[in-house]
Amino acid sequence: MDNPISRPKTRAKLDTASADQVRREWGPWCLALTSQAGYAEAATEQVIAYLEAGLSADVVAALIRLRFGLSSGYADNRSRVMWEQGHYERGREDARELLAAGLISSEAAAAIDQDYAARLAALNTWTEPLRPRTEAAPAT
Repeated sequence: MDNPISRPKTRAKLDTASADQVRREWGPWCLALTSQAGYAEAATEQVIAYLEAGLSADVVAALIRLRFGLSSGYADNRSRVMWEQGHYERGREDARELLAAGLISSEAAAAIDQDYAARLAALNTWTEPLRPRTEAAPAT
């Protein structure tokens, strides 16, 4: 019996119940990093986006601390993010080499590249300060 070829897939968004659970678990942690609820809410929503991108909880925590500007006392935050970036870049390169050697299919290489590119895009936000959500400006 032949196994069907796996196709590249995009990562699924968290369902409502899972997103609510993330808000319950990460919301208080984010609020402990700031005294302003708007910033904590924005950070919690960013946590959801990072988890949906496939980042691990320790990397998500490092990203949130960095984006809040809380590097002192957490000296390893930046190095953790940089290590993760290097890991994903090496993974993409490995997939290209495996494809060139004929060891994986083009579909598998594309899936790896797509997944790691999305994770890198999320990681690359580490220098952007977190801002509270603002209401949409009225149309003029």
